[in-house]
Amino acid sequence: MLWGPNVDIVETPDMFEIHCELPGVRQEDVQITLVNNVLTITGEKRQEIKEDKEGLRTPLRIERSYGRFERSFSLPSSVNSDAVHALFEDGVLHIEIPKAVQVRSRPIKIETRGDPANPSTSEPQSETKSRKH
Repeated sequence: MLWGPNVDIVETPDMFEIHCELPGVRQEDVQITLVNNVLTITGEKRQEIKEDKEGLRTPLRIERSYGRFERSFSLPSSVNSDAVHALFEDGVLHIEIPKAVQVRSRPIKIETRGDPANPSTSEPQSETKSRKH
């Protein structure tokens, strides 16, 4: 049976935080991948089957979810995939995904070619200097 654990996703100025409820799931049964800006959490919650001395143990009601699970989330392309951090604590998987440092804009100087009536000012200054040498 495939089931999906509950997840909270929070955005801060510096990162995305994902908190995934996984009560009863062992850490070694959880995998996290980040491929093409899609974070995927997969794993399995195993049902413990205990038998008494005679092997006569019949479940009367099973309401908890068991089996494989998978959750996937598309992330903005502006994340630092090399710095993802995950912590499994008290049945909750915490994942921190830092945002990538954005390229800052800078002003770009616009050159003037000069007056078309005066040919000596119509060439960029660097070309004029190289011809005088």
